[in-house]
Amino acid sequence: MKLKHDEPLSSFAFRFNLRRYIKGLKFDAAYFEKVGKLGALTTARKRCDDVRSEVRRCDAEIAEKFSKGFDSVCAFVTFEDAAHRADCINAHKAGAYTRSIFSST
Repeated sequence: MKLKHDEPLSSFAFRFNLRRYIKGLKFDAAYFEKVGKLGALTTARKRCDDVRSEVRRCDAEIAEKFSKGFDSVCAFVTFEDAAHRADCINAHKAGAYTRSIFSST
């Protein structure tokens, strides 16, 4: 799997994907160590090191963005019909953040 930072993906999302990828590599390395596949173990450890350096680069990029400062944007959305709310949720069901935004309180 080749991970590349494309502009549509935010630095935070890219870092999350890198962390998830490195977790899988660590599981692979543990398996290769257990079964004695030294060549594959060396490759997995090298990939872990490469991804760790990419995470550090991404952390520096995030720190740079925070050091510049940013403007907060807040929005309040209401729906007249329940069907419109459901359509919006279906169109934007990306994950837990979206579910928390559209949760009824």
